[in-house]
Amino acid sequence: MNYGTESDFDDVALRLRELLPFQGKRKFPGYHISVFLGLRLDEEIQLSDELSIAPFGSVKKFINSSDLENIVRDSKQFAQAGSLGVVIKPFEWNPVIATAGKKLESDIKWDEEFPNDAETIVNLLSIAHGVPIINIICFEFCVTRQISELLGTPIGGGVFIRHTGLSVNDGLSSEFPSMEKSSQVKDMFSRLRNSDKDQRKRYESVISRLSSSLLRKGRFGAEDKILDVAIALELMYELDSEVTYKLATRTSCFLEKNTRNRVEVFDKTKNFYAARSSVVHYRKKKKPENISKQFDNGFDLARRTLFKLLEDGRPPDWDTVVLSDDG
Repeated sequence: MNYGTESDFDDVALRLRELLPFQGKRKFPGYHISVFLGLRLDEEIQLSDELSIAPFGSVKKFINSSDLENIVRDSKQFAQAGSLGVVIKPFEWNPVIATAGKKLESDIKWDEEFPNDAETIVNLLSIAHGVPIINIICFEFCVTRQISELLGTPIGGGVFIRHTGLSVNDGLSSEFPSMEKSSQVKDMFSRLRNSDKDQRKRYESVISRLSSSLLRKGRFGAEDKILDVAIALELMYELDSEVTYKLATRTSCFLEKNTRNRVEVFDKTKNFYAARSSVVHYRKKKKPENISKQFDNGFDLARRTLFKLLEDGRPPDWDTVVLSDDG
């Protein structure tokens, strides 16, 4: 990091007076920023007391779109299309003025939880909307570039966080977020944060699997999608044996209350898991459109399960759920 030194203090102070009103010991604003691709935003949406998502253009005074060109192909095109967005977390900082040659000590601290929180938020947005969205880079410390030029820059280097093997530039949407689904994500993220450590770890694994399934491409992309969703379902319903039957009964009884709906979910789950078995055991190949349909059905069941678990909590006993009349 670079900071102002005592020798240029007068010049810095003069220029700062033009930039910011002097308010005693007031700290300067700064931001942790994570850039994601695949959702079109036209306004900032608050997702927690500290975290929000916003259009990429709203942070151009902190980071330049050209910084992304070595990471995302045609990043300018994405920015113009509006499919670049950011997760933002604000912080406050004080400039450091020191005698030339002296060691500079900064009060700026990197929030170690931010990258994981940003990743989780983007994954939940992806799952809620059913579209592929991906985090691509995380900036540690960002302040306005004008302040950086005056005080030295406390901008941390970008941390490359794109998933290996997942496509970034192909097949991503520029869908606008649904306010209803964004509100749902806000609620789910809050509940996830309040989960106990073991459950949160389990749910984060599920969230990662489901969001990754939407990004799968290539020769075996359809099969990989099925496997991602199957693993997510197995994690949530805590299966160890008699997987097909237990998964179908637990899913139907957990998600539905009346018999007709339970039978429908039971059949959907069995058909989905049959597709999963075909993939794993190399049985007779399903037609591509059937695999696609089974993925859609399985993904919907997994999404509903995840959000119900986060909203209502894990049942004390899955066998009790299966035997219960009220789900």
